[in-house]
Amino acid sequence: DLRGAIDSFQERLDQDPEALFNEIGISPVETGNGSGYRIGGEVSQTMLRQAGLQQGDVIVSVNGQSATSVANDRNLINQVMESERARVEVQRGDRRFFVTVPIPN
Repeated sequence: DLRGAIDSFQERLDQDPEALFNEIGISPVETGNGSGYRIGGEVSQTMLRQAGLQQGDVIVSVNGQSATSVANDRNLINQVMESERARVEVQRGDRRFFVTVPIPN
């Protein structure tokens, strides 16, 4: 359940963000066009499919805000949770595109 996973992640993000990112398989990266978070092999395939993402994708921005730092991203997560969907900018190889991810209540 995406909503339950996000709720759990929020609490753990406050405690030890690096450990959480390592555990779930998301790692900060610098790309030629900026920074973001690369999705690794540990992320649930079901969750990825539901969101329209694949392993190796880099999340560049969410709702128009760059994914750049844990402090900024914590606020971004809160904003996303208050909305019904998130517009995620993804870099896959040389291609950039957007996916809209519904946020369940």
